[in-house]
Amino acid sequence: MGRFLERNFRKAVFFSLQGIRTNKKMEDKRMEEQYYDIERRTAIKEEARLFRRKFLTYDQAGVIYSMSHRKLRDIAEAAGAVYRINDVSVLINREILDAFLEQFRQPARTDVKI
Repeated sequence: MGRFLERNFRKAVFFSLQGIRTNKKMEDKRMEEQYYDIERRTAIKEEARLFRRKFLTYDQAGVIYSMSHRKLRDIAEAAGAVYRINDVSVLINREILDAFLEQFRQPARTDVKI
C-alpha cells in the first residue's frame, strides 16, 4: 500500500509541476496494460528470480531460512551446498540447498479443519 501511495504522490507532483492534466480513461487503460498483462507479470517474476543471490553466507542464509547457524551448517553440508574459499569464507549454494530442502516437504493434509 505504501508503494502505491508513493507512486501516486510522485505522479501528482510531476503533473502539477508540469501543468498537465491526464485523461482518466487513458490512465486507467495504461494501468491495465501494465499491471494486468499476465505474460508481462510472469516475465518479471522470472527476471526477479535471476537476480536472487546464488551464494549466501551463513548469516544471510540464517535470516532467509530462519534457522540457527549450527542447524544450517549441518543441513548445507548434508546437501553438498557448501563452498569453502581459502579456509576463511564459506558460501552456501542456494539452489542446491533449496532442492535438498524440497525433499522434506510434506504433502497437504485434507483432514485438517481450519
